[in-house]
Amino acid sequence: MDRRATTKKGLGLALVARALERGLMTRAQAEGALDEHARAKADGRRIALPALLIKRGYLPALVCRRLCTEIDAEKSGDGSGPVRTSGATTPRPRAAEPKADPAKADPPRSKTSGVRPSRAPARPLPRGSKSSDSMRGLARARPGAERAERPVPASSAELEADTHTDSDDGTTHRPGGDLATDRLQPTSAPEAVVSVLEADLPGLKVIEQIGSGSMGFVFRARQRMLGRHVALKVLSTDGVPPAAVERFRDEALLAARLRHGNIAWVLGTGAAPGFLYIIMEYVKGRDLAAILADRGPLPEFRALEVAAKIADALEHVHGKGVVHQDVKPSNVIVREDGEPVLSDFGLAASLDGDHGVAHHKTLFGTYPYLPPEDLLRGRRTPSAAGDLYALGVTLFRMLTGELPYGCSDVLSLREAIRKRGCPDLEGRAPAPLAPLTREALRLALEVRPRRRFESAQAMAHALREAQSDLTS
Repeated sequence: MDRRATTKKGLGLALVARALERGLMTRAQAEGALDEHARAKADGRRIALPALLIKRGYLPALVCRRLCTEIDAEKSGDGSGPVRTSGATTPRPRAAEPKADPAKADPPRSKTSGVRPSRAPARPLPRGSKSSDSMRGLARARPGAERAERPVPASSAELEADTHTDSDDGTTHRPGGDLATDRLQPTSAPEAVVSVLEADLPGLKVIEQIGSGSMGFVFRARQRMLGRHVALKVLSTDGVPPAAVERFRDEALLAARLRHGNIAWVLGTGAAPGFLYIIMEYVKGRDLAAILADRGPLPEFRALEVAAKIADALEHVHGKGVVHQDVKPSNVIVREDGEPVLSDFGLAASLDGDHGVAHHKTLFGTYPYLPPEDLLRGRRTPSAAGDLYALGVTLFRMLTGELPYGCSDVLSLREAIRKRGCPDLEGRAPAPLAPLTREALRLALEVRPRRRFESAQAMAHALREAQSDLTS
């Protein structure tokens, strides 16, 4: 077997073991990643295990690189690994092996990865923190201080590869990697990141971390003078591809155009040493995906109400020359007063193609919510019709608790679209749907974009007519 391939395989398994040891991944996540990696290899698809962990959001890219650096350093430092010189590897001479000491026996292998856990001593945790220790090294920059670049070991180079695999769990696929703002349980914020941000933004007090992704974080913060809470979306620029930095800036530019009651507002943007940030309206509530997971399908009237208000938001978005490109339940936050808010413009694009992710040569987004025209040709093209189709899938989920075609990988979706055309609506909801509701769904989920609603405003009008029909 090729020595480099063996080294990369060993690095991936050691990375999983180290992440499990430090509590950065759950056992279920590790097993799922290993199973998916094995399936990809069996199918002939080349994807490095560390890159897969980043793509699925199991580990941030910065954490992956730091752990890989530690693993490589341990291999080189204890005589068990190769000597690295200018990117090449030279076998290290084997030293005489000492006699085994039973008192220093190797720890048992991990059942998940088959790799021995590291013997590195655990670092002390601050009081009240579970994850700060593992994240402490993500950023060392301070205002006015010089920042030394961390070298990436040769065997960790695959972390930067733009590898793409299909997802069967509704994961958002982003071209080249980006910050995913999925709502998570609040955890202790990385101290170094918070220190830099608060020094650069003295008017803000960071309260907690509420989300994370492959290259950054989302915090809840308080504006001291105004006494209000905001969301602080942060992208680390340390080792991040320039395209990802450009997309982050485009997200701020596009979202700043928008002012609507059902859209999370952008309040400001800027740069701190080693980071870019966007200050956004903090929406207190739960995302629609979590609500559907807990409660199942929504009542027909409520589902139509939520969809109509998101259609209002999309009408405003499209009127400003922007398309969202990632409409789905997890990007709809339902406030405590019941009002839905459209969030996360990380994949947005301008219709003129000047800003955002536009006319990409590959598929990106969440596959079950992509319009059929993009799935069939294998690339994304920004369009208002694509957003309306994604809203139709979201409405279908609200009414039935299911995806329209019952699958989420690209190949199965393409086959279903070619064989069945528009998804079947009969018998999918817990109770029979009203005729106007079925008609609105049928138009939103049309395979041919020219047969869908001509605008978000037209879709909102049809949804409200269906609501009125239910109460008449």
